[in-house]
Amino acid sequence: MKILYFIATYGADRGGHYQSLLHISSEVGKTEEIKLFSIGDVESDVIKDSIYYEKFISITPNKLVGSIKYLKQLYRDFKPDVIHCFDWKSFVLIKFILLGNETKLVLNLCGGPNPKIFPIFKNIIVFSKENFEWFSERSKYSSALIKLIPNRVVPLDLRKMSSDIQYDHEFFTFVRIARIGKAYKNGILKSIHLIEKLNASGFGKVRLLVIGFVENLEDFNFLKKETDKLNVTFITEDIYTKNASKMLYLADAIIGTGRSLMEATSISKPVLTFDVNVQIPVLLTENNIVPYLKTNFSERNLHSSSDESKAYEEIKALITSKSIYEDCSKFSRDSFEKYFDVRKGAEEYISFYKNIKNKKIRIVFDDWIWLLRVVKFYFMRLLK
Repeated sequence: MKILYFIATYGADRGGHYQSLLHISSEVGKTEEIKLFSIGDVESDVIKDSIYYEKFISITPNKLVGSIKYLKQLYRDFKPDVIHCFDWKSFVLIKFILLGNETKLVLNLCGGPNPKIFPIFKNIIVFSKENFEWFSERSKYSSALIKLIPNRVVPLDLRKMSSDIQYDHEFFTFVRIARIGKAYKNGILKSIHLIEKLNASGFGKVRLLVIGFVENLEDFNFLKKETDKLNVTFITEDIYTKNASKMLYLADAIIGTGRSLMEATSISKPVLTFDVNVQIPVLLTENNIVPYLKTNFSERNLHSSSDESKAYEEIKALITSKSIYEDCSKFSRDSFEKYFDVRKGAEEYISFYKNIKNKKIRIVFDDWIWLLRVVKFYFMRLLK
Protein backbone atom coordinates (compact mmCIF):
# COMPACT_ATOMS: atom_id res chain seq x y z
CA MET A 1 0.00 0.00 0.00
CA LYS A 2 1.28 3.49 -0.91
CA ILE A 3 0.57 6.21 1.64
CA LEU A 4 1.22 9.97 1.71
CA TYR A 5 1.23 11.69 5.11
CA PHE A 6 0.77 15.47 5.47
CA ILE A 7 0.89 17.83 8.42
CA ALA A 8 0.56 21.62 8.47
CA THR A 9 3.44 23.63 9.94
CA TYR A 10 2.44 27.25 10.47
CA GLY A 11 4.83 28.70 12.99
CA ALA A 12 4.68 25.75 15.42
CA ASP A 13 6.48 22.48 14.91
CA ARG A 14 6.93 20.81 18.30
CA GLY A 15 3.42 19.91 19.44
CA GLY A 16 2.50 16.37 20.37
CA HIS A 17 0.77 15.66 17.07
CA TYR A 18 4.07 16.11 15.21
CA GLN A 19 5.65 13.44 17.39
CA SER A 20 2.57 11.25 16.96
CA LEU A 21 2.82 11.46 13.18
CA LEU A 22 6.54 10.73 13.35
CA HIS A 23 6.00 7.58 15.43
CA ILE A 24 2.90 6.29 13.62
CA SER A 25 4.32 6.79 10.12
CA SER A 26 7.64 5.21 11.11
CA GLU A 27 5.86 2.09 12.31
CA VAL A 28 3.48 1.89 9.33
CA GLY A 29 6.49 2.43 7.03
CA LYS A 30 7.97 -0.87 8.14
CA THR A 31 5.40 -2.73 6.02
CA GLU A 32 3.99 -0.09 3.64
CA GLU A 33 5.51 2.34 1.12
CA ILE A 34 5.14 5.82 2.57
CA LYS A 35 6.23 9.43 2.10
CA LEU A 36 5.97 12.17 4.71
CA PHE A 37 5.50 15.91 4.06
CA SER A 38 5.13 19.11 6.06
CA ILE A 39 3.09 21.85 4.39
CA GLY A 40 2.82 25.50 5.40
CA ASP A 41 5.20 28.41 5.96
CA VAL A 42 7.89 26.83 8.16
CA GLU A 43 9.59 23.44 8.08
CA SER A 44 9.16 21.12 11.05
CA ASP A 45 12.39 20.11 12.80
CA VAL A 46 10.54 17.13 14.31
CA ILE A 47 9.12 15.69 11.10
CA LYS A 48 12.27 16.07 9.04
CA ASP A 49 14.03 13.64 11.39
CA SER A 50 11.99 10.81 9.85
CA ILE A 51 13.69 8.51 7.36
CA TYR A 52 10.46 8.75 5.35
CA TYR A 53 10.47 12.53 5.22
CA GLU A 54 10.34 13.71 1.64
CA LYS A 55 9.93 17.47 1.44
CA PHE A 56 8.68 20.71 2.96
CA ILE A 57 5.96 22.19 0.76
CA SER A 58 5.77 25.95 1.13
CA ILE A 59 2.33 27.53 0.82
CA THR A 60 3.57 31.12 0.83
CA PRO A 61 2.39 33.55 -1.89
CA ASN A 62 5.65 33.45 -3.85
CA LYS A 63 5.82 29.64 -3.86
CA LEU A 64 2.17 28.62 -3.93
CA VAL A 65 1.90 27.97 -7.68
CA GLY A 66 5.05 25.84 -7.74
CA SER A 67 3.86 23.86 -4.72
CA ILE A 68 0.50 23.13 -6.35
CA LYS A 69 2.25 21.86 -9.49
CA TYR A 70 4.57 19.72 -7.35
CA LEU A 71 1.68 18.09 -5.45
CA LYS A 72 -0.24 17.29 -8.62
CA GLN A 73 2.87 15.73 -10.15
CA LEU A 74 3.53 13.82 -6.93
CA TYR A 75 0.05 12.31 -7.12
CA ARG A 76 0.56 11.25 -10.74
CA ASP A 77 4.00 9.74 -10.12
CA PHE A 78 3.47 8.07 -6.73
CA LYS A 79 -0.17 7.01 -7.27
CA PRO A 80 -1.02 6.86 -3.54
CA ASP A 81 -3.61 4.43 -2.24
CA VAL A 82 -4.08 6.60 0.86
CA ILE A 83 -3.55 10.28 1.70
CA HIS A 84 -3.60 10.84 5.45
CA CYS A 85 -3.69 14.39 6.86
CA PHE A 86 -2.87 14.93 10.52
CA ASP A 87 -4.71 18.23 10.94
CA TRP A 88 -7.55 20.14 9.30
CA LYS A 89 -5.31 22.79 7.69
CA SER A 90 -3.30 20.31 5.61
CA PHE A 91 -6.52 18.38 4.90
CA VAL A 92 -8.27 21.45 3.42
CA LEU A 93 -5.27 22.40 1.28
CA ILE A 94 -4.77 18.87 -0.05
CA LYS A 95 -8.47 18.51 -0.81
CA PHE A 96 -8.54 21.62 -2.99
CA ILE A 97 -5.19 21.00 -4.68
CA LEU A 98 -5.97 17.36 -5.56
CA LEU A 99 -9.63 17.95 -6.40
CA GLY A 100 -10.98 15.30 -8.78
CA ASN A 101 -8.25 12.75 -8.11
CA GLU A 102 -9.18 9.32 -6.77
CA THR A 103 -7.73 8.04 -3.50
CA LYS A 104 -8.56 7.12 0.09
CA LEU A 105 -8.45 10.38 2.07
CA VAL A 106 -8.14 10.26 5.87
CA LEU A 107 -8.27 13.06 8.47
CA ASN A 108 -6.91 12.91 12.03
CA LEU A 109 -8.07 14.83 15.08
CA CYS A 110 -5.00 14.54 17.30
CA GLY A 111 -6.45 14.98 20.78
CA GLY A 112 -7.25 18.25 22.50
CA PRO A 113 -10.66 19.40 23.72
CA ASN A 114 -13.71 18.65 21.63
CA PRO A 115 -13.90 21.07 18.70
CA LYS A 116 -16.76 23.53 18.42
CA ILE A 117 -16.76 22.87 14.68
CA PHE A 118 -14.88 20.47 12.43
CA PRO A 119 -14.80 19.69 8.69
CA ILE A 120 -17.57 17.37 7.51
CA PHE A 121 -15.85 14.22 6.31
CA LYS A 122 -16.28 10.44 6.11
CA ASN A 123 -12.95 8.97 7.28
CA ILE A 124 -11.74 10.29 10.63
CA ILE A 125 -9.28 8.90 13.18
CA VAL A 126 -9.22 10.25 16.74
CA PHE A 127 -6.86 9.76 19.68
CA SER A 128 -9.28 10.11 22.60
CA LYS A 129 -12.60 8.62 23.63
CA GLU A 130 -13.79 12.14 24.44
CA ASN A 131 -13.36 13.13 20.77
CA PHE A 132 -14.82 9.82 19.56
CA GLU A 133 -18.00 10.40 21.53
CA TRP A 134 -18.26 13.98 20.23
CA PHE A 135 -18.35 12.77 16.62
CA SER A 136 -20.64 9.85 17.42
CA GLU A 137 -23.23 12.16 18.96
CA ARG A 138 -23.52 14.45 15.90
CA SER A 139 -25.90 13.61 13.09
CA LYS A 140 -23.74 15.15 10.37
CA TYR A 141 -21.15 12.43 11.07
CA SER A 142 -23.72 9.61 11.25
CA SER A 143 -22.49 8.08 7.99
CA ALA A 144 -18.80 8.67 8.75
CA LEU A 145 -16.31 5.98 9.68
CA ILE A 146 -14.84 7.20 12.98
CA LYS A 147 -12.00 5.18 14.47
CA LEU A 148 -10.50 5.54 17.94
CA ILE A 149 -6.78 4.64 17.99
CA PRO A 150 -5.00 5.94 21.13
CA ASN A 151 -1.82 3.90 20.51
CA ARG A 152 0.75 6.34 19.11
CA VAL A 153 3.98 6.14 21.11
CA VAL A 154 7.29 4.39 20.44
CA PRO A 155 8.85 3.02 23.64
CA LEU A 156 11.71 5.16 24.92
CA ASP A 157 15.08 3.68 25.78
CA LEU A 158 16.64 4.98 29.00
CA ARG A 159 20.02 3.65 27.89
CA LYS A 160 20.06 6.14 25.01
CA MET A 161 19.11 9.17 27.13
CA SER A 162 21.84 11.62 28.05
CA SER A 163 22.89 15.26 28.13
CA ASP A 164 25.38 17.39 30.03
CA ILE A 165 22.90 17.58 32.95
CA GLN A 166 23.51 14.87 35.52
CA TYR A 167 20.91 12.86 37.44
CA ASP A 168 20.97 14.01 41.07
CA HIS A 169 20.81 11.09 43.52
CA GLU A 170 20.37 13.48 46.46
CA PHE A 171 16.85 14.54 45.43
CA PHE A 172 13.58 12.91 44.48
CA THR A 173 13.04 14.62 41.14
CA PHE A 174 9.73 15.31 39.44
CA VAL A 175 9.98 16.22 35.74
CA ARG A 176 7.28 18.09 33.83
CA ILE A 177 7.76 18.40 30.05
CA ALA A 178 5.51 21.09 28.58
CA ARG A 179 5.55 24.18 26.42
CA ILE A 180 5.71 27.20 28.72
CA GLY A 181 2.70 29.33 27.88
CA LYS A 182 -1.01 29.71 28.49
CA ALA A 183 -2.00 26.16 27.44
CA TYR A 184 0.04 24.42 30.16
CA LYS A 185 0.44 27.22 32.70
CA ASN A 186 -2.11 25.80 35.15
CA GLY A 187 -0.52 22.34 35.16
CA ILE A 188 2.93 23.83 35.82
CA LEU A 189 1.45 25.84 38.70
CA LYS A 190 -0.03 22.66 40.18
CA SER A 191 3.37 20.99 39.89
CA ILE A 192 5.03 23.93 41.65
CA HIS A 193 2.36 23.79 44.36
CA LEU A 194 3.22 20.12 44.96
CA ILE A 195 6.86 21.00 45.71
CA GLU A 196 5.71 23.80 47.99
CA LYS A 197 3.36 21.45 49.84
CA LEU A 198 5.98 18.72 50.18
CA ASN A 199 8.50 21.22 51.57
CA ALA A 200 5.94 22.36 54.13
CA SER A 201 5.50 18.70 55.20
CA GLY A 202 9.23 18.28 55.81
CA PHE A 203 10.22 16.83 52.43
CA GLY A 204 13.25 19.02 51.75
CA LYS A 205 14.95 16.75 49.25
CA VAL A 206 12.43 17.05 46.43
CA ARG A 207 12.69 19.16 43.30
CA LEU A 208 10.87 19.92 40.05
CA LEU A 209 12.39 20.27 36.60
CA VAL A 210 10.18 21.98 34.00
CA ILE A 211 11.49 21.26 30.51
CA GLY A 212 10.01 23.09 27.53
CA PHE A 213 10.46 26.00 25.15
CA VAL A 214 8.98 29.36 26.06
CA GLU A 215 5.82 30.18 24.09
CA ASN A 216 4.86 33.21 26.17
CA LEU A 217 7.49 35.28 27.99
CA GLU A 218 4.94 36.90 30.30
CA ASP A 219 3.72 33.50 31.52
CA PHE A 220 7.32 32.31 31.91
CA ASN A 221 8.24 35.30 34.09
CA PHE A 222 5.10 34.80 36.19
CA LEU A 223 5.93 31.13 36.77
CA LYS A 224 9.51 31.93 37.75
CA LYS A 225 8.24 34.36 40.40
CA GLU A 226 6.01 31.60 41.78
CA THR A 227 9.08 29.40 42.36
CA ASP A 228 10.91 31.82 44.64
CA LYS A 229 12.76 29.87 47.37
CA LEU A 230 11.59 26.54 45.88
CA ASN A 231 13.81 23.94 44.23
CA VAL A 232 12.27 24.37 40.79
CA THR A 233 14.38 24.68 37.64
CA PHE A 234 13.20 25.68 34.17
CA ILE A 235 15.17 24.14 31.29
CA THR A 236 14.26 26.03 28.11
CA GLU A 237 17.25 25.82 25.76
CA ASP A 238 16.59 24.25 22.32
CA ILE A 239 19.26 21.61 22.81
CA TYR A 240 17.13 20.14 25.61
CA THR A 241 13.60 20.92 24.42
CA LYS A 242 13.72 19.86 20.75
CA ASN A 243 13.30 16.22 21.75
CA ALA A 244 12.55 16.72 25.43
CA SER A 245 11.69 13.09 26.17
CA LYS A 246 15.41 12.31 26.04
CA MET A 247 15.67 14.22 29.34
CA LEU A 248 13.45 11.82 31.28
CA TYR A 249 16.49 10.02 32.68
CA LEU A 250 16.62 12.93 35.15
CA ALA A 251 13.27 11.94 36.68
CA ASP A 252 12.28 9.77 39.57
CA ALA A 253 8.66 10.46 38.63
CA ILE A 254 7.18 12.18 35.58
CA ILE A 255 4.27 14.63 35.58
CA GLY A 256 2.65 14.32 32.16
CA THR A 257 -0.28 14.97 29.89
CA GLY A 258 -1.17 13.55 26.48
CA ARG A 259 1.62 11.83 24.62
CA SER A 260 4.29 13.00 27.09
CA LEU A 261 2.55 10.88 29.72
CA MET A 262 2.29 7.96 27.31
CA GLU A 263 6.01 8.15 26.50
CA ALA A 264 6.84 8.32 30.19
CA THR A 265 5.02 5.06 30.97
CA SER A 266 7.31 3.20 28.56
CA ILE A 267 10.40 3.73 30.74
CA SER A 268 8.86 2.08 33.83
CA LYS A 269 8.82 5.11 36.10
CA PRO A 270 5.87 6.37 38.16
CA VAL A 271 3.70 8.86 36.30
CA LEU A 272 1.47 11.65 37.58
CA THR A 273 -1.12 13.69 35.71
CA PHE A 274 -3.81 16.26 36.56
CA ASP A 275 -7.42 16.34 37.71
CA VAL A 276 -9.61 19.44 37.53
CA ASN A 277 -10.73 18.93 41.15
CA VAL A 278 -7.24 18.54 42.60
CA GLN A 279 -4.70 21.36 42.96
CA ILE A 280 -1.63 19.11 42.81
CA PRO A 281 -0.68 16.38 40.32
CA VAL A 282 -2.32 12.98 40.80
CA LEU A 283 -0.54 9.63 40.68
CA LEU A 284 -1.71 7.50 37.74
CA THR A 285 -3.19 4.26 39.10
CA GLU A 286 -5.49 1.40 38.18
CA ASN A 287 -8.36 3.40 39.70
CA ASN A 288 -8.09 6.47 37.48
CA ILE A 289 -6.38 5.48 34.23
CA VAL A 290 -9.59 4.66 32.31
CA PRO A 291 -11.46 7.92 33.07
CA TYR A 292 -8.30 9.93 32.41
CA LEU A 293 -7.74 8.07 29.14
CA LYS A 294 -11.12 9.39 27.98
CA THR A 295 -9.78 12.96 28.02
CA ASN A 296 -6.39 11.97 26.61
CA PHE A 297 -4.66 12.56 29.98
CA SER A 298 -5.15 16.29 29.57
CA GLU A 299 -5.63 18.94 32.23
CA ARG A 300 -9.38 18.36 31.67
CA ASN A 301 -9.09 14.99 33.46
CA LEU A 302 -11.88 14.32 35.91
CA HIS A 303 -12.42 11.33 38.17
CA SER A 304 -15.64 11.03 40.15
CA SER A 305 -13.80 10.04 43.33
CA SER A 306 -10.82 12.37 43.04
CA ASP A 307 -9.66 13.66 46.42
CA GLU A 308 -6.71 15.98 47.07
CA SER A 309 -5.84 14.59 50.51
CA LYS A 310 -5.74 11.05 49.14
CA ALA A 311 -3.70 12.18 46.12
CA TYR A 312 -1.16 13.86 48.40
CA GLU A 313 -0.83 10.81 50.67
CA GLU A 314 -0.19 8.61 47.60
CA ILE A 315 2.62 10.92 46.48
CA LYS A 316 4.24 10.93 49.91
CA ALA A 317 4.09 7.12 49.97
CA LEU A 318 5.64 7.03 46.50
CA ILE A 319 8.63 9.03 47.78
CA THR A 320 9.13 7.11 51.03
CA SER A 321 8.28 3.51 50.14
CA LYS A 322 10.53 1.50 47.85
CA SER A 323 7.88 -1.22 47.32
CA ILE A 324 5.18 1.31 46.37
CA TYR A 325 7.62 3.01 44.01
CA GLU A 326 8.38 -0.34 42.34
CA ASP A 327 4.67 -1.21 42.05
CA CYS A 328 3.93 2.15 40.42
CA SER A 329 6.84 1.70 38.03
CA LYS A 330 5.52 -1.70 36.94
CA PHE A 331 2.02 -0.29 36.52
CA SER A 332 3.42 2.36 34.16
CA ARG A 333 5.06 -0.20 31.89
CA ASP A 334 1.98 -2.45 31.90
CA SER A 335 -0.18 0.55 30.95
CA PHE A 336 2.12 1.42 28.07
CA GLU A 337 1.88 -2.07 26.62
CA LYS A 338 -1.90 -2.17 27.02
CA TYR A 339 -2.90 1.31 25.85
CA PHE A 340 -0.15 3.30 24.14
CA ASP A 341 2.31 1.14 22.16
CA VAL A 342 2.36 2.35 18.55
CA ARG A 343 3.29 -1.12 17.34
CA LYS A 344 -0.27 -2.21 18.10
CA GLY A 345 -1.67 1.04 16.76
CA ALA A 346 0.03 0.66 13.39
CA GLU A 347 -1.90 -2.55 12.77
CA GLU A 348 -5.16 -0.67 13.36
CA TYR A 349 -4.16 2.13 10.99
CA ILE A 350 -3.41 -0.32 8.18
CA SER A 351 -6.69 -2.13 8.81
CA PHE A 352 -8.57 1.20 8.69
CA TYR A 353 -6.92 2.11 5.38
CA LYS A 354 -7.96 -1.23 3.88
CA ASN A 355 -11.58 -0.91 5.01
CA ILE A 356 -12.34 2.55 3.60
CA LYS A 357 -13.44 3.14 0.02
CA ASN A 358 -11.48 4.65 -2.82
CA LYS A 359 -13.26 7.83 -3.96
CA LYS A 360 -12.74 10.93 -6.05
CA ILE A 361 -11.88 13.98 -3.99
CA ARG A 362 -14.84 16.36 -4.19
CA ILE A 363 -15.57 19.79 -2.74
CA VAL A 364 -18.73 20.64 -0.81
CA PHE A 365 -19.88 24.04 0.45
CA ASP A 366 -18.43 23.36 3.91
CA ASP A 367 -14.95 23.01 2.38
CA TRP A 368 -15.03 26.60 1.09
CA ILE A 369 -15.68 27.83 4.62
CA TRP A 370 -12.71 25.87 5.90
CA LEU A 371 -10.50 27.17 3.08
CA LEU A 372 -11.37 30.73 4.14
CA ARG A 373 -10.33 29.78 7.68
CA VAL A 374 -6.94 28.59 6.41
CA VAL A 375 -6.46 31.82 4.44
CA LYS A 376 -7.50 33.94 7.45
CA PHE A 377 -5.18 31.97 9.72
CA TYR A 378 -2.24 32.50 7.35
CA PHE A 379 -2.78 36.24 6.91
CA MET A 380 -3.21 36.75 10.64
CA ARG A 381 0.25 35.22 11.01
CA LEU A 382 1.63 37.62 8.41
CA LEU A 383 0.27 40.57 10.38
CA LYS A 384 1.96 39.51 13.64
